[in-house]
Amino acid sequence: APGHNPVFDILLLVQNNAATGQSLGPLALHALPDQTGTSRYDLNLMVEDRAEIELVLEYDVALFNNDSMAWLLEDYARLLVGFVETPELSPLEILAPTGPGQAASVQGLLDADDPLLGAL
Repeated sequence: APGHNPVFDILLLVQNNAATGQSLGPLALHALPDQTGTSRYDLNLMVEDRAEIELVLEYDVALFNNDSMAWLLEDYARLLVGFVETPELSPLEILAPTGPGQAASVQGLLDADDPLLGAL
């Protein structure tokens, strides 16, 4: 398909570059945000490490829905907190369901009419 990248479909981009604040003679140079409103890959998570960490998630709406992307971001946040609070645990242990309510919500997502998750 046009625009399809055959090498990979998912991109995790971490940027921790110093913020630019340069000048060119009397002109001030400022970086513009790179948000096109379209996804270049099936799933693209950009992480910018600045004074505060900023996440930008772009995804193909033909493959993913809002609920599955919210689930992905919640798990990502759980992993980050788990790595800090309990570094001895593996990622699978951090993400393991903690009770029947959480296990039921995961099962509900997997049974949804999501073209990707519904096939699992």
